[in-house]
Amino acid sequence: MNTIYKYELQTIEQQTISMPVGSEILKLDLQFGIPCIWVKVDTNSELGDRNFFTVGTGNYLHDGDLDFIGTYQLLDGNFVYHVFEINF
Repeated sequence: MNTIYKYELQTIEQQTISMPVGSEILKLDLQFGIPCIWVKVDTNSELGDRNFFTVGTGNYLHDGDLDFIGTYQLLDGNFVYHVFEINF
């Protein structure tokens, strides 16, 4: 069954989130000051790990196969972060 799930992101360099295989990321945004991604999932699919990389503006962006997910701002725009999915 297709459903929309929300996953909270931490503002750390790299993190892994388990979600149903084949899930489609729809949006990245803040909710109550917490970065979140909303994802279309098939609840009948098995779980798999997906890896995300967060980098602040002006910081080094690692080389590799990265898919851009979106950008969010904290503290009235004083800190700007960009989220990528790491493809191994």
